[in-house]
Amino acid sequence: MSEQLRNDIQKQLGKRPFSAVQFRYAGAKGVVSVDPRLGSGHHLCIRDSMNKFKSEHRCFEVCKISAPRSLYLNRQAILLLSHRRISDAVFLILQQRNHLTLIRALLRNNDARNLLDEKLPYWFLPYGAKTDFVREPFFRQLLIAACLISIGELLRRTRIRVPRNKARNMFGIIDEYNVLKPNEVYIQYTRLNDHEEKEINNKGEKASILHNCEVVITKNPCHHPGDIRTFTAVNYEALKHLKDVVVFSQQGDCPASHQISGSDLDGDEYAVIWHQDLVPLQTPNAIPYNYDSQKAPPELDRPVKRDDINDVVLHIAESDYLGRLSNLHLAYADHYGVDSNERPKEAVFSTIELAGVISQEVDSGKTGQHPVDDNKIMEQKKALGDARPDFMENVNMKSYPSKKILGKLYRSSRRMLRGWNQLLRRHRHLRHLKVRTPVDDEIDDEEEQEQEANADDSQKNIIALDSSLLNTNPSPQAQEISAIASQLFYVYRQEMLEILNLYGLSHESDLWCRKSTNTTGGELEDTAYTQLEQLVVRTRDAFFLRLVSFCPNNRDTCNANTAFENLCPECQEMHNAVAAALYRECYSGQNGSERAPILSLPWLFTTALLQTRQRDLPSTQGLLSVAMAAAINDLVTHHLLQLGGLTVTLHTSNHRQVEASVHWTVCVFVEILHYCLKSKSFTSWPMILGRFICKTAPVQECNAIDEWSLVFDSAEQDDLYAATLISMEWTENDDELMHSYFIQLLEICFDLGQSMTDDNNEYLRMSEEIILLLQRVAIDETPWPKNWT
Repeated sequence: MSEQLRNDIQKQLGKRPFSAVQFRYAGAKGVVSVDPRLGSGHHLCIRDSMNKFKSEHRCFEVCKISAPRSLYLNRQAILLLSHRRISDAVFLILQQRNHLTLIRALLRNNDARNLLDEKLPYWFLPYGAKTDFVREPFFRQLLIAACLISIGELLRRTRIRVPRNKARNMFGIIDEYNVLKPNEVYIQYTRLNDHEEKEINNKGEKASILHNCEVVITKNPCHHPGDIRTFTAVNYEALKHLKDVVVFSQQGDCPASHQISGSDLDGDEYAVIWHQDLVPLQTPNAIPYNYDSQKAPPELDRPVKRDDINDVVLHIAESDYLGRLSNLHLAYADHYGVDSNERPKEAVFSTIELAGVISQEVDSGKTGQHPVDDNKIMEQKKALGDARPDFMENVNMKSYPSKKILGKLYRSSRRMLRGWNQLLRRHRHLRHLKVRTPVDDEIDDEEEQEQEANADDSQKNIIALDSSLLNTNPSPQAQEISAIASQLFYVYRQEMLEILNLYGLSHESDLWCRKSTNTTGGELEDTAYTQLEQLVVRTRDAFFLRLVSFCPNNRDTCNANTAFENLCPECQEMHNAVAAALYRECYSGQNGSERAPILSLPWLFTTALLQTRQRDLPSTQGLLSVAMAAAINDLVTHHLLQLGGLTVTLHTSNHRQVEASVHWTVCVFVEILHYCLKSKSFTSWPMILGRFICKTAPVQECNAIDEWSLVFDSAEQDDLYAATLISMEWTENDDELMHSYFIQLLEICFDLGQSMTDDNNEYLRMSEEIILLLQRVAIDETPWPKNWT
């Protein structure tokens, strides 16, 4: 594809520049990449293998373009990486980081914005909107929905996100320049930071090229040990125009891409990982599965008829065994191992054979051949007996705790689950989001009934209005403004409820987060999201159409295409007044008290709504500092302080001692963390705190050789020290310090935990408890567990 053709397509789509596109054109389909050698003009080069049939259709249809896409590990990839000797601690730490990211989104606006950017469409919120996401009711609901959806995926699919500058999902393309040698790949990726918008132009974007860097690559579905392979990423000048794609070499005996799950580069996306902890350097690539051994599809000696197509589609729908085979593979891999050739009994597949069978089933839609039938699958099930690993949550079978990595990850997530479900106590209309497990259902139902019985009906659905969003300026058009707002709200609410009812969704947050949590299908159908987008367009058009008549100036400059900041002052004031009226309409009255109120409407006009706030964003104390201030008061009240003052003592095993002066926030942090964790009897806890103190205070005697431990004072609480801690004024900077302390302490645990090889990893149990503490702050607004005193 020529650069000019790419540029015209990019302009039409309104996307960032791309290097490759999956397309349909005439009777051809596949992926083409940008090639500067084609010169100016519109040029499209199509291989003979891309032509599937003859057609006069000449519209270039874009299926998908290359772009920076985050990577999530799944169960199959984790199994294969674990088989390649990636330690269990690496996956457990990654999962804990995932939980931590979600928790911080409930506490900090920057993290909340990052999470919402992932879930919400790019056209919903303008960049830089000054909104208190963690407290504002509508966005709080979206955050809760996003968190519970992610937790469900962590628990049931082990869907773990890898840091986005250390791994990506990428289109795979071939090296058209023939510069890459065998086992080499080219990877240039767009660097993403926490404040970057998803759908913006690429001004100021930074790209990085991996050079002499070992990477691991796989593609879903990946069941065979040979489906995950390591390569060396190198830099070649000829390939510098290619970005956010992985370029494979065309040299060698067998295409490298074909060895990975039998790919043919016609639109396949690859999991590309350069996170050093996840690249398996200790083991060689396994012998790949022979993907060329499958039977060719049957050929007809006559033209294909409509009945032939119908028969094939029905046959595929009736004989789809992929899900059942994948579940069987999980159970076999847990029992026998990923690379096992052991057959439980005669005429039953081994784990490695089952991986090959799944590959054949994946292509059954093309070949028309199914490697198994219902009877064969039943034999495979019976050979395993009546027990399945706990992470599979098979209620029809006995369950046993899996000793492999998937079982460890499942139980770690389940320990976090009860806290996450507590989010729903104050949001009854989001109860459908509750993540349940067979083990916890009965206990959770009893707790839910108790909470319902103790709930105050008068407080269940009251939404507090934010006075800074209300327009208090008197207006001669007040009555008209109210009428416009009421009409817009009535139409929007009715159409939103129709979409929710049509797709079986319980709440608008399900729709905005693009997730159908109320159906078995999982992913929200694209048509529902399209209808939402169309509803937003219609509502915004109606908003501008109703207000254009109020413009006292040139209406050519104040129209639906005019940005808010370019409107005349009179129109800006009118837009703000109507947006504020929409806010009042949605958040108060009958809608505000409904079981599932529709709150999104005013936020379609965020810029107008926040006009009066842009200069005066209400200052609010951080949620973490509020909780920590209350907690230190509790400790002082109950005479439970354990440090002697703002000067603390550290010692080593050879009885050397040193004193260090620390900031009062460090004392608050250590006092609260120590009280919460001391009952767990972690033997390394004083040493962990010693390392933490050495990082936060200038202790010259601390070095890498000595292992310092923090000394606690068992004497009676010092009144002056106690008075100092409770009399301090908490600032925004102190809130940030508290967040940084949690990160520093967790990083110490992670660094030590990753070096442990045994199953009894105290450092990771410690980090899990610290994250649970932070989770309580985010959900219950206190670090204390129930009945803490």
